[in-house]
Amino acid sequence: MLLNPSYDTYATPSASTLPATTFHPDYMPDRYALICKGDCMAPRYVDGQGLYFSKSEPWKPGDCVVLFRRPELVGPGECQMLFKQLVLAPPTSYWRQRAGDRQRFQNLRQMIIIKTLNPDRHIQFYADDFLGIHKLTGAEEL
Repeated sequence: MLLNPSYDTYATPSASTLPATTFHPDYMPDRYALICKGDCMAPRYVDGQGLYFSKSEPWKPGDCVVLFRRPELVGPGECQMLFKQLVLAPPTSYWRQRAGDRQRFQNLRQMIIIKTLNPDRHIQFYADDFLGIHKLTGAEEL
């Protein structure tokens, strides 16, 4: 499920005025809201539903999170943010380092595994394809 960053609690401009690749997790407010787009997390979260995130609350496997893809890896018409259930990711200390400082050990790369609910499947990425992860803290009632 891709996220349409059309509003947040600090009045960020709508997605129609900003390209999707302008969002960086470090510059988001501590708590913010995004609108769900798509149905890969249905029936728990649905298209058009408001979702609330925190960049400071710790996340763990099993949590739903927003993942910020590196802008250069986002294709035309794609959104930079993914909303999925986290299965496996490097520890939070990994994300506090600058991207250039994240060490690779003997050609091994850290992995992220995420899960969609509709269909029920796992997807894996290299962690360095992402800028950060923020935890879902609530959702708009429908």
